[in-house]
Amino acid sequence: MDDRHALLAAAQALRTWVYARRAMWTDLPLQLPPIASPLPAPPVPAADHRVVEPTVAVAPAARSAPPVPEPSRHLAPATPRTTGRQIAKTGKRSISLSDAFASFADWWRPMAIAALVLTLVVGLGLSVRWYWAGLAAAPTTGTVLLESSPANSRVLVDGRELGDTPLRTELSPGRHTVEFRRQKATRSLEVVIVAGRSTVSRLDWTAKRTGRLQVRSDPAGARVLVDGAVRGVTPLDLDDVTVGSHVVVLETAKGSVGRTVTVHEKQIAELSESIYSGWAHVSTPFEVAITEGGGELRLDERNLILLSPGLHALQFENAALGYRETIKTEVQPGATSSIAIVPPLSSISITSTVPAEVQIDGERAGETPIANRAIKIGTRDISLRDAAGSERTITVTVTTRPITVDVDFSKP
Repeated sequence: MDDRHALLAAAQALRTWVYARRAMWTDLPLQLPPIASPLPAPPVPAADHRVVEPTVAVAPAARSAPPVPEPSRHLAPATPRTTGRQIAKTGKRSISLSDAFASFADWWRPMAIAALVLTLVVGLGLSVRWYWAGLAAAPTTGTVLLESSPANSRVLVDGRELGDTPLRTELSPGRHTVEFRRQKATRSLEVVIVAGRSTVSRLDWTAKRTGRLQVRSDPAGARVLVDGAVRGVTPLDLDDVTVGSHVVVLETAKGSVGRTVTVHEKQIAELSESIYSGWAHVSTPFEVAITEGGGELRLDERNLILLSPGLHALQFENAALGYRETIKTEVQPGATSSIAIVPPLSSISITSTVPAEVQIDGERAGETPIANRAIKIGTRDISLRDAAGSERTITVTVTTRPITVDVDFSKP
């Protein structure tokens, strides 16, 4: 009962102090006194049996504090609270505002700290329990249903044989390679497994296997032919190209470029070409005139011809030798292709008035008479030597027509 009266008295004193302070409010800055250096605590006075009423500050006349209501008549008179700070264990002492605050702080701080610690411990325990419960309940595998048309295809997952379709199995989360085998054919698919979920992977053996083809050119706008069929102009994306090798040709006004492209199932094959001129180098043992489509082409000092990229059909001709031939060559952008003219074969027959050994361009050809010997067209040097050492040398022009040479040793 004494503690109750002391608490009521402290509350009344606090309210009175608050009203007094509110009456002294001002707009001027707060003036704080300098902090004094700490001094030793004064000795605790002996217990005093005198009753001291709480001191109440008097507000200025300009702002008078509202009257303080009287304590309830139903309450017993306030009795000073005896604390552990008193030296005497008996007796009465006066209750001041600072004593009321100290009494309140004695129990409030420990209780607040205890409540905070309890809250942290309980919250941490619940969090750990929920975490481990979640780990225990989380699924670690996913389910996949593997089907094929027709059924009964052998199934291997990541190289491990599991059985025949239709087949349901559990796999670890992530990507897996599924291989279907039927007779001598093999096809592979990729499945993605998610923990706790089911997925279906189906293979149709009767469906056409296709891939994608992306074609680009510089400059753009080139006509695209796939295996001879026009499919559009660059840039071009095709989604229905059958699996396998295809000949892709890019055609422009500046020329054409042809490439062989291999398309794989469910993959993208890319073709990108720059279309600009290239060179053709011509090697020939005799003079030739070069034309293409009726237009004359001239060799430079390096025996090079500047041509547009693509396939060319060049005509080579030497009227004096009776030579005419068409040679096809493919010119790549910025590259040099080579053309070597191989003289065609004609035939020669050689006779002499006396038996003689024959050499053609320094190589032994036999003894006269020689009939219908194969020889390359062009200018040839023929030498004959008889048994006495007499020698005759002549130069002949071999054309595409057969030629006959007769040497008379009786003439110088």
